[in-house]
Amino acid sequence: MTAGSPQVLEGLRVLDLGHALAAPFAATMLSDFGAEVIKIERPGRGDPMRNLGPRKDDVALWWKAAARNKKSVTLDFTTPRGKELMLDLVRAADVVVENFRPGTLDRHGLGWEHLREVNPRLVMLSISGFGQTGPHRRRPGFGRTAEAMSGASQLTGFPDGPPVHAGYSLADTLAGLTGAYGVLLALLGRERDGAGDHIDVALYEPLFRLIDWQVIVYDQLGIVPVRAGNEFPAALEGVAAGVARTSDGVWMCYSAATDSVLARLVRLALGSAALGDPRFADAEARRRHSAIVQDAVSAWIAEHPQDQVERTFAENDAVIGAVYDAERIWNDPAFHERGNIVAVADEDCGELAMHGVVPKLRGRPGAVRWTGRKLGEQTAEVLAALAGVDAAELRRLADEGVV
Repeated sequence: MTAGSPQVLEGLRVLDLGHALAAPFAATMLSDFGAEVIKIERPGRGDPMRNLGPRKDDVALWWKAAARNKKSVTLDFTTPRGKELMLDLVRAADVVVENFRPGTLDRHGLGWEHLREVNPRLVMLSISGFGQTGPHRRRPGFGRTAEAMSGASQLTGFPDGPPVHAGYSLADTLAGLTGAYGVLLALLGRERDGAGDHIDVALYEPLFRLIDWQVIVYDQLGIVPVRAGNEFPAALEGVAAGVARTSDGVWMCYSAATDSVLARLVRLALGSAALGDPRFADAEARRRHSAIVQDAVSAWIAEHPQDQVERTFAENDAVIGAVYDAERIWNDPAFHERGNIVAVADEDCGELAMHGVVPKLRGRPGAVRWTGRKLGEQTAEVLAALAGVDAAELRRLADEGVV
């Protein structure tokens, strides 16, 4: 891409009505590739994300990354004038994203059926705990309950312990990523027939979709997969994988998802002669006895330091990697050279390091243009440009608590 060329989503206007994480994450994914994202927040309060996570000198760090590339506009659309202004913004928008409980926006005359009358080309993304339809649609839901419902928590952890959640916002961010994908699909459809569309994502659905073997295994075999620690569930026997600690205390993760790599692990941990053992002589036998291979590999790793483990695996063309924490991530040059970590100027912190843009488009790469803005920082700019609000009215609206 030549200098000054537009980003792939430049010219696309997105209204982010979301709060916390799921829908706003979808909007961030779009903003990273040039979409103009206007974040609508409650006057005086803003998005709850502004107060979550660690702070430095009373500056919320998570917000700086989570709300990057967005304009902040304060607007109470539950007031009559606020609703009018909201509809003006909708008329000028391509996309609206929201994650209120189903029915909330409808009560304010801002649901899908209302907005599509105002803007027939509008694409709207709605993320909720259990979807816009179905028996649970009215229930409140958060990421943790979504992970539980998807089957992911039941499959995570050790068999003698409780189900385990991921140590980060897995369901929320995955729902946001899926929602962004849905927005792009709907925009492609709009290019073909001119009509907008409504995208309905339940928090549990994307994670449920990723575990694409659990339903068919239960349907055909009646097997309910259970937690197996760092191994694959018994329903997927034959896939050798595990986590083991080296003699110098480094946790390493290894995996053999194909038989050729499994055979290499047999040779590495048990010796070349073991491939003549009937238990490991062919692919079917190795699949049935993969647990023995796992135990042998883990025991071998425990007897050797990290550098020898990595060297021996490389010599055998087998797959292994250290378990990274934030410090190891920071010190691995790959994250910097590939742009996984980028430095961004910030008015509060001077310069911040945060995650870079994913995925990488060679010809039209995305960019982090600015960090999360202060509450309402672009209210005057946006309402003047898109709703014709002058300075006098803006002052009056601020006095009334509308903006």
